[in-house]
Amino acid sequence: MTLPVEIRPALLSDIPEIAQVHLASSKIAYRDIIDPLLLDGLSSAGRVALWEGRFARIGPAGRLWVQCVGSDVIGFALCDAADEEQASTSTCELKSLYLTPQRWDSGFGASLIAHVVKEFKDHGFNSMILWTIRQNSRARSFYERIGYSCDGLTRITRRKESGLQLEYEEIRYSKAL
Repeated sequence: MTLPVEIRPALLSDIPEIAQVHLASSKIAYRDIIDPLLLDGLSSAGRVALWEGRFARIGPAGRLWVQCVGSDVIGFALCDAADEEQASTSTCELKSLYLTPQRWDSGFGASLIAHVVKEFKDHGFNSMILWTIRQNSRARSFYERIGYSCDGLTRITRRKESGLQLEYEEIRYSKAL
């Protein structure tokens, strides 16, 4: 029996499952990119606090969706109006897209982002940008397969997490909707 797949707006009660997806995915996706001490220091409680904060700060145009198989959250996406100076008001930004690793390479990511694109296009946005870590070849390959192009902009991101300083280079991708 195949369970139904649903993409719906996230609820505050979904945050623990969003945190688990984020934690599991991060520990695998970033294991050769980010300091292993930092990845080992990530916790469920820390991810819950992070996503409660992000949920509370979603802008008026923003949306957080969960993708579910049956009652299980297997992925999520956060998109909002772009907050960059160089982006137009008709540009949205995919801020997060994560799937549980067991669902990678299964078409779920493409269907989730297609849903996000349709929603934002229907709300008057005509382009989407996203940032990804330069060394994250899996993510870059995925975005390129679904029509995003690296537009040449880069940035260095610095932040503290789990008591460690984290620094990485990100590259920007964009796509007309």
